[in-house]
Amino acid sequence: GDNPLTIWHYPRLGLYIYASTLAILHQAVNRTWLAGEPFGEVPLSDGEILRWDKHGLTTAGHFTMTYPIYRPWHPCARSYQPDRSYLRTLKNIASALGYTPEDIDELLEAGYSTDEIEEELYGIPGWQEYR
Repeated sequence: GDNPLTIWHYPRLGLYIYASTLAILHQAVNRTWLAGEPFGEVPLSDGEILRWDKHGLTTAGHFTMTYPIYRPWHPCARSYQPDRSYLRTLKNIASALGYTPEDIDELLEAGYSTDEIEEELYGIPGWQEYR
């Protein structure tokens, strides 16, 4: 995915540390006594889940990455299927205002909901820049 998680293992200490980025981990460690300790980076791949038990044994699992509808102002992943009747009406209204059904389909694919598209059609500035 887009999360560059970094995990370091300090075998002599039996210690694992992690941070969301390599840069953050470097900054944090360089401010501590760990800066001089030998360590190894734990390799990670997309869709991997790591688990350590109390004895330090590691097991890994995997999952399939899915790419949700993402909008910066509403970052919740959700499956969205617009009501067909409502969508047909929305496309008719959009056509009367000079937009094609394909314009509406593109907005849906970009992550807009039918409600958001309707609001844009009725005058919220900025949407016309999308075309």
